[in-house]
Amino acid sequence: MNFIPFPQERQDQHVDLVSWRAKVNKRAGDWRDLKVYVADSCRLKAGIHPITKCWYSELHQGDNYALDVEHVRPKNAAEPLSDKDRRDVERLLGQELLQDVAPGFNYNWLEFEYRNYRIVTALTNRGGAKHIYFPIFSGTNRLSAGSFPWTQEEYPIFLDPVNRHDANQLLVKPNGEIIPKAPQTALTQDDVNDLPATWQSDAFNYIRAIVTIKMYRLNETVFIQGRKEIYDAVRDELENLLYAINAGRNPENQKLKPIIEKTIVKLSNYIMPSAQFSLAARCSMIDYVPDAQFGQETIQIFNTAVRRILDEVDTLVNNAIIDWTKP
Repeated sequence: MNFIPFPQERQDQHVDLVSWRAKVNKRAGDWRDLKVYVADSCRLKAGIHPITKCWYSELHQGDNYALDVEHVRPKNAAEPLSDKDRRDVERLLGQELLQDVAPGFNYNWLEFEYRNYRIVTALTNRGGAKHIYFPIFSGTNRLSAGSFPWTQEEYPIFLDPVNRHDANQLLVKPNGEIIPKAPQTALTQDDVNDLPATWQSDAFNYIRAIVTIKMYRLNETVFIQGRKEIYDAVRDELENLLYAINAGRNPENQKLKPIIEKTIVKLSNYIMPSAQFSLAARCSMIDYVPDAQFGQETIQIFNTAVRRILDEVDTLVNNAIIDWTKP
């Protein structure tokens, strides 16, 4: 999972969204008409990554039948985790999951609310995955009927890729496994009672990450393998960049400059929001440590180049104007 700037001001006149707004009598399933609009929201750079990206797993999914326009807050049923899933989560946590257990709630007023939509691949959503589940912490309240999460506070357990804080709670290991960024920290009822002051604490962050990884199936083999492939590919490109920078310091090797710039562009594309498994790419970039044999000057130039890549993509994302105010 990586941050998706949504809904964006620049997308407000997207042809599909304009048509959606003009449609008076919307029916179940019509939200599929917004697949392209939602998918386009993570594309901040033209000419790259044409295949739709799942916002939960980060998989590029070319099969349209395996893509869902998902209601992040379920329209028909917003259930707590099942007993089986709860037990599985509690084994991972080593503590009780403090979830509200009241059944029968739904967010039916958000059924045709495009700001409640996410584009996801079937594996993360169907057949016992996220789907009808939307647990909140015990002792907290769900949204009031007719209200919105951008105007009223709610404390969901799942992470949401369009929330900048949420999207920053996961890391990818070199083997492709996804893990919580926060250290394992016990959550107490006192932490819940002290909300909102405690909301971004390690205790909440860790539990939310564990539950999200489990229920979105983020550590399915296909995702682990895909993330490892990207992690390794980025590491290889970083090594290419390091060798090119080192060789390029020789005045006789000025022809290497275009190669260096091309490698920088390639690395930048790996961490764009539209890229497949971009979190794995970012983690690989941050984790990489140049071999000391290259010397301090080469390493300093290399580190500056990597920092430039990260900063330029972050600036592009941060400059995307997000607007929750337009129905």
